[in-house]
Amino acid sequence: MSTDTTELRGKLAQRSEAQAVEHAEAKQPKTIGQLIDLQRTEIARALPKHMDADRLARIATTTIKTTPKLMECSATSLLGALMLSAQTGLEPGPLGHVYFVPRWNGKTRTQECQWQLGYRGIIELARNSGKLVSIEAREVRARDHFEFRYGLDEKLEHQPFMAGDRGEIIAAWGLAKFTDGGHYFVVLSRSDIDEAMARSDSAAKGFGPWITDYAAMARKTVIRRMAPFLPLSAEQAQVIAQDESVHNISAGDRIAADIAAEPRPEWIDSDIVDEDPEPEPAELVDPSPADEPLPEPPPVDADTGEIIDVAADDSGFVAMTQPQNRKLHALLREVGIASGDRHEWASNHLGREITSLTEVSKTEAARLIDTLEAAA
Repeated sequence: MSTDTTELRGKLAQRSEAQAVEHAEAKQPKTIGQLIDLQRTEIARALPKHMDADRLARIATTTIKTTPKLMECSATSLLGALMLSAQTGLEPGPLGHVYFVPRWNGKTRTQECQWQLGYRGIIELARNSGKLVSIEAREVRARDHFEFRYGLDEKLEHQPFMAGDRGEIIAAWGLAKFTDGGHYFVVLSRSDIDEAMARSDSAAKGFGPWITDYAAMARKTVIRRMAPFLPLSAEQAQVIAQDESVHNISAGDRIAADIAAEPRPEWIDSDIVDEDPEPEPAELVDPSPADEPLPEPPPVDADTGEIIDVAADDSGFVAMTQPQNRKLHALLREVGIASGDRHEWASNHLGREITSLTEVSKTEAARLIDTLEAAA
């Protein structure tokens, strides 16, 4: 009798377990459409005011359906890419702000959706700063008339060939004009562009925007090289840092509205390389006459290197600490900003004119360091 009871209990337990599994599977979303519907409230919460959750969902669904390879991607990575678009206010699709690119993950043995910024997306972010009059990027082809030079008498002249085929791409350039009357431009050769393409995983495997939209990616690479000189906020720089990233979000997850909490991936497709490294200055000290005694150094914490109890001057100005100074110069050098251009870069990002980094306060230095870390 006891044996019969034990067997009956075992069968009931197996049946209960099977029903629980069946119920759990029934609750899991089967398609990306169902997953989007489950997260519609979170999507709407993350969207900026000018965007609509239903519109973004429709655009994403169309993008996924028109790129067959995306149908093989995990639903969680597709939703992650969609949520990142919602948080940044940049749409996938024909506007070219963002691309959804399928990527094989050898570790998890799954196809994943990678979120890639288009050059128009970076331009849109820069324009939103309110400190740009205009910004553009163009490719140069073999039969175009093109001249440029850097220096005190700089020049940028491009006349596209209009009497037939323009030939293959030989270079690309970008130009930004600032509200204060200044400007900045960059020219990249074909070999510069191809070096950036060589660092792209998707291009190496024969798919993605480098293969289908080389001209657009050439323009994007130029804009990426310009990014450290553009008046981007720390938040906007963090958006650029999300480029070529994969974010997995499961059904029921609550999405943080602040993308700054996301891990920062490497810049794969257009890293900025310092071709002429400069020695890092030990500290920022204004030159003084030889017969003028130097001021006593401020007290420094032996463990952290921080200056202790730095007092403000009569205007309330508190200079950056020596560790901040060293870190700021290291990051500026890392992103390729030459010493002669650093005060101009800082002026653009601080919104006030400075003639030397010695004029940067402790609070301002922290802001600049955050911006550079997001872009490094």
